[in-house]
Amino acid sequence: MKEEYRMKKLVLLFTCIFLLSSCASPSPYKEDVSVSELCNTVRDHWDGFLLDSSSLLADYFTLPEGIREHALLYRGETDSLDEIGFFKVDKGNANALAVQLREEYLFPSYEKNRTFYDSYMPNETPKLKNAEVRVFGNYVVYAILSETDKTTLFRLLEKKLAA
Repeated sequence: MKEEYRMKKLVLLFTCIFLLSSCASPSPYKEDVSVSELCNTVRDHWDGFLLDSSSLLADYFTLPEGIREHALLYRGETDSLDEIGFFKVDKGNANALAVQLREEYLFPSYEKNRTFYDSYMPNETPKLKNAEVRVFGNYVVYAILSETDKTTLFRLLEKKLAA
């Protein structure tokens, strides 16, 4: 009798777990958009962004496992710090990458280059100081842009990636 009671409790527990996990809301973001499409969305909206072929991040850290695609855009002008990084990652890796980008790229880049940027292009330094990283499901995007441009960028991406 005790064994039967335990068995019923276990079946009930597993049923509840199954039902709760199946009721979990799906991601509000698509998973089939290429990084290239995201880059094109930005380039269609703003002129002057170039695709990085030298890997700006290489001086700061090595990309971790679990990144399916990535691309970086930057302004071609020498007096602009505007930069956007796009990463499509395996499920479950987005938040860790967002932290890594903040701690190993954006903040160190600001600390390392602040004095130079302040003397050479002081109006650009706040863009790097206030750089932002956002997660959109399995996509991670960082933006070194003005506040207005960051708002516009994240709205464009929200629209492009909305499920």
